[in-house]
Amino acid sequence: MNTLQATRVAKETIQALTGRETDIVAKCERDTELWTIVLDIIEQKGRISDNDVMASYELILDLAGDLQRYMRLRRYRRGDAARASD
Repeated sequence: MNTLQATRVAKETIQALTGRETDIVAKCERDTELWTIVLDIIEQKGRISDNDVMASYELILDLAGDLQRYMRLRRYRRGDAARASD
């Protein structure tokens, strides 16, 4: 499985688990046995996009694309993330 395939599998998996689509792929990395992929999703839409409640999820897939584990790393407001990177 290559990087694009692993990312696609992770996006499909997080949508199945949360019911939400991926907003951003923040990380995709492979070692000898596992893929580590971090996806950001919109957990709650705000009236203004800066007020969207975002969540970062880390998914660990084996090399065949089977989910080994996942966890929510953090929740944040989209606007807060933009100010932190300035």
